[in-house]
Amino acid sequence: MNIDCKKEIDIAKKAALKAGKYLRNNKIKLNQVLSSTNRDLKLKADIEAERIIKNIIKRDSSIDILAEESGMSSNASFKSLVGNGETLAPLLEKHKKLLEGVKLLTGEVTDEDRERIALQLGIPEAIKAETNALEVLVGSINQALLFDKARLDTLKAQEQAVSKQSRMNASATAAQITLSNQQGTITLNRLQKEATLQEQTLGLSKGQVLTQEELNKKTSEEQQKYATLLEKRVEIAKTSAAQIGTEEELAKIGLQANALATAQLATVKQKQAFLATELKTTQILSNVSKGLGGKLSPAQQLEAQKKLAQNKIKNFEDELALLNARLAFEITIADARLVAEGIDKTIREDIIADLEKQQAIQADILGLKIKGAKEEAKTVGAGNFTGLLSTGTFADQNTAADTAITELGTTSGKDTQGKLEIMNEFMSPMRDALSELGPEGDLINAAQEGILTLASAFDVVGSSTASAADKMAAVGAAVTAISAIMQASSKAQVAEIDNQIKAEQARDGKSKESVSKIAAMEKKKESIQRKAFEQKKKMDIASAIISTALGITRSLELGGLIGPILAAMTAAMGVAQIGIIKKQTFQGGAGDTPSAPNTALSIGQRSSNVDVAQNATGGELNYLRGGSTSGTNLGGAGGAMGRKGYANGGEGIVVGERGPEIITPTEPVDITPNFALGGGTTNVNFSINAVDATGVEDLLVNQRGNIIRMIREAANENGEDFLTQVDPMAYGSNS
Repeated sequence: MNIDCKKEIDIAKKAALKAGKYLRNNKIKLNQVLSSTNRDLKLKADIEAERIIKNIIKRDSSIDILAEESGMSSNASFKSLVGNGETLAPLLEKHKKLLEGVKLLTGEVTDEDRERIALQLGIPEAIKAETNALEVLVGSINQALLFDKARLDTLKAQEQAVSKQSRMNASATAAQITLSNQQGTITLNRLQKEATLQEQTLGLSKGQVLTQEELNKKTSEEQQKYATLLEKRVEIAKTSAAQIGTEEELAKIGLQANALATAQLATVKQKQAFLATELKTTQILSNVSKGLGGKLSPAQQLEAQKKLAQNKIKNFEDELALLNARLAFEITIADARLVAEGIDKTIREDIIADLEKQQAIQADILGLKIKGAKEEAKTVGAGNFTGLLSTGTFADQNTAADTAITELGTTSGKDTQGKLEIMNEFMSPMRDALSELGPEGDLINAAQEGILTLASAFDVVGSSTASAADKMAAVGAAVTAISAIMQASSKAQVAEIDNQIKAEQARDGKSKESVSKIAAMEKKKESIQRKAFEQKKKMDIASAIISTALGITRSLELGGLIGPILAAMTAAMGVAQIGIIKKQTFQGGAGDTPSAPNTALSIGQRSSNVDVAQNATGGELNYLRGGSTSGTNLGGAGGAMGRKGYANGGEGIVVGERGPEIITPTEPVDITPNFALGGGTTNVNFSINAVDATGVEDLLVNQRGNIIRMIREAANENGEDFLTQVDPMAYGSNS
């Protein structure tokens, strides 16, 4: 066959130019997709341009057009399609065998033989019918490519619009499923027609699968066609699986109806809560109008609690019913999806069985909630019963014992510190009872707690895992515990003396002997209090030292710049704290004693007495005031001037610049002024073993060293210095 290449090239160029012009004039159609497969993407403009090119080539060219999908000429492709038709293929096979028989008989086959046998078999009519069927099939495929895209876009838009309203909306869900299925049906019809055409081209029956051996016998072009066919079948399977069947559709609709019912149940709960509040408000206002106050009565509260418990049970039961329905719908949908995807029956049954187990677990959980609500309903109002045996020491002891038994079974309860704490908590009710018995009970409590605290401290100090800071803190706790025991002991002793004093005051309290006895007991009580004060002071200093050391240690652990700074600040504050504690003085003392002040004063050992309250001369009084006598000038300060003395309660001290005054150092200090010394039975006696004033002066001069020493000792006892630069022995003191 002679081909005019230049002519054919011009024809092709003409077709290409006309198609290009069409594409330029129809840009809006360039992105409109008509069909999409795994192997090709067809645009509307491409299809039209292809049609223009084919028409020009068919009209002007003598060369056959190659089929786009088959890779063979159009005539060969068409013959293959017609010959593989369901009606014609068996006839052609029979025609072939009959011709072979003719050849065996006559030795050759003529055209007349072929035409005669074809007419006998009705092959011309079959070819015509098959050709018409192919035209219908190809026409429907082309129509689908042209119009399905628009139809699918419309249905998709409708589906999206409806899906926005499908939540908890059974009608919208049903409409959405219908629109989705319509899209799948349109796509599925086109794909099935395309697959049928491809199968007929290859001479395969519907759904026929080639073995590897059969495939190896095919040409490369036929193998490529078969690969395209397999891809088409996969796409058909996916589209078919996406279709929602009647059972699945009903399950999906039921699932949304279930969601709506669940939301309605939540609304019911809110309404119940509102009605309960409304009822409470009504009852309160009714009580106010009846003069019963603005609170619910116990009966009204109990009734509200009972109704609340009943509603709680019903709500849980409704939730369980909705849960079972929802899970049943979900299992139905899951099973339908698995069937659509072609999952093996055994695997599908195993999956569904596991889903049913999950459903049972969720239902069991909600069932337990229902049982719990029913049990709670049984205890409604039980809180109004306090129990006749629920309070008191015995009940507290039982509670403490139960708690201790439970705590001993824990991991912490097996540790030494845990056991000590359990013991302390176990004794708590008994300590509370003892504290009501006064100081003696407090002493026992302090001793008991102190023993356990010391045991805890010793355990920490002896531990190999405890840090130095932990051990230091334990020592501090031990010191505090000991101090508490000592203070409790002192309070108990003081309380006992107070009881004895009260008893004595009730018995007598007025006679000289009774007053003296009370004074002695007051003095003893003060001694105990003073000793307790000093003990506490020392313990406080020890605690402050430990606390300071602990603070410094932990501060240094911070390291860097802040550690040393905090350590220094801690040390400074600790020193200040210790200094303040050291300056503390005893502020207590004996209580009020009904005894009269002691105004007797003895100085020296001489026997002459001068009663300055009754018969003092002017010279004697002048001397005592610090002046000179009218007779012989005694010189020096008066006998009662400048004397600063301290003594225990009951011992009188002479003071005063303008005459003798007696101070009795009790708490508070009582001072007897000069004008109150005269009259009655109050006497101030100076027992001076001298016959004249000169003897007194000699006595004072000779005792200067002892006087300085005694004053210094008294000052030192009160934390003050007195003439530290003077040596008393230089003035006659023996020490």
